[in-house]
Amino acid sequence: MFDNIPLRLRTFWRREEITFKKLCSPPFVLDLLIRYKYIHFLVIGVTGLGLALLIIFLLTEFVFGRENYYTAYLIGLVINLTYNFVLHTLISFRTQRKHVSRFIVFIVYNLLMASFQATVVGFVTPIIGVDFYIFIIATVVFIFSIINYLVFKLVVFFEQYDQEDSRSEGSISGLTEKQQTIEEGNTRAD
Repeated sequence: MFDNIPLRLRTFWRREEITFKKLCSPPFVLDLLIRYKYIHFLVIGVTGLGLALLIIFLLTEFVFGRENYYTAYLIGLVINLTYNFVLHTLISFRTQRKHVSRFIVFIVYNLLMASFQATVVGFVTPIIGVDFYIFIIATVVFIFSIINYLVFKLVVFFEQYDQEDSRSEGSISGLTEKQQTIEEGNTRAD
């Protein structure tokens, strides 16, 4: 699962001919976001959050009561993570195998990342000011969504594609096995 992550990232960087100047060009960045399904990823995350908040609200207000909001929160969290995993599997990354092990890694990663994000928000908010807490939370979530996307694309949902599939749109690797072997040889020679 963690094999050749730097190689995949380097190959992607070269194939897309990414430069700092291009990264500052909104049309270039938007094209990358659409082709590599980051927009899909973001929409799934936002709708998952909306679904979780709705479920938490309904369970808290009409089932458990406000004193048991945390139970509703945990149920909403489980539904959100399951929803996100299923849609990322089917739409964002279209994986075909190893769903159980991916789900376990997905859950562990998301729980660790959520606690790290909470720590960052807790550290930054007093510095910038509590009046800006919503902006701070939104910014942290957005920044970490980019990191999450890369981790999901390169690790959690990464699959070795057949030669024909590796050239398909949205594949970060985009190399045949022979090309990857040549690339790895070039990397070792450096």
